[in-house]
Amino acid sequence: MLALAEYFNVQAEYFFSPTPRQDPELIPEEDRSVAEEFIDPELRSLARKAVDLSPESQSLLSSIAERLRSSEGLPSVPPDCITYTAPVSREANPTLSA
Repeated sequence: MLALAEYFNVQAEYFFSPTPRQDPELIPEEDRSVAEEFIDPELRSLARKAVDLSPESQSLLSSIAERLRSSEGLPSVPPDCITYTAPVSREANPTLSA
């Protein structure tokens, strides 16, 4: 084990440390809400199907998801997503009333 640790330039304890699966507290704060969503087996299945797709296909899949969210009255991305922007109400921006 020591030779492995030396080869990878890590402490030997690295190989015995708990993983985020074993200890969810190890999941970075910004990733926890995403990780919690993967309790849903359908969402896990969708994510697995997207693995190894080309960047173009991943982009298409993302666009389709945004359109589906819109058709269901949801914002294009969830509110806890880093790219989320709150919708502007008509009262806050009178130019939208036109």
